[in-house]
Amino acid sequence: MNGKLITVVTEEVIFLYFCIIISPRVPLHSHTAHTTRGKLLWIKKWGGIVVPSGAQELHVLAVDDSHVDRKVIEKLLKISCCKVTAVESGRRALQYLGLDGDKSSVGFDGLKVNLIMTDYSMPGMTGYELLKEIKGSSRLRGIPVVIMSSENMLARIDRCMEEGAEEFLVKPVKLSDVKRLTDFILRGDDDNQKMRSSKSKLWDDPRSWFTTSCS
Repeated sequence: MNGKLITVVTEEVIFLYFCIIISPRVPLHSHTAHTTRGKLLWIKKWGGIVVPSGAQELHVLAVDDSHVDRKVIEKLLKISCCKVTAVESGRRALQYLGLDGDKSSVGFDGLKVNLIMTDYSMPGMTGYELLKEIKGSSRLRGIPVVIMSSENMLARIDRCMEEGAEEFLVKPVKLSDVKRLTDFILRGDDDNQKMRSSKSKLWDDPRSWFTTSCS
């Protein structure tokens, strides 16, 4: 079509593109409210979703060779109260995760990664290959991995899900997608904490072994 790229975008993506590319200093709509202890509670409201700043912060590793796509996903994650580390390649992600020889799942800044979101089509190492490396590591296979792609190909989706991907998102990724993922991860962390707490109490008080009954 005369050498022009025709792209269908949503209002949500247009807003993000404006904030990131055209005018990065344009603030999101925000409101403040006083808590009962007199502290300020910042609330960011965007796209009909309200996120309190005091919410538990997840650390997400975002992997995409496209500068614009990296900025978009980074903005969506930060709106959802996530700490974001963005890298431009699968190899760089492996270095950050310590799969280049360092036996640790802690990144360079000392933060444990709670979620990995990676583009599928990248030069050098695809998102699928990165997924296989992560799931092949005994230290990292428990980290949820989400694959993103602009192509909705069933064979590609099945391939990634069979390899252990948590979800496959078709671009453009929406704020509701990110919110759903972060809520899922937070629920999982809360459940694990409760389970660890219950096990700790059970071990601290052996008498409870004899008073616990199955319902």
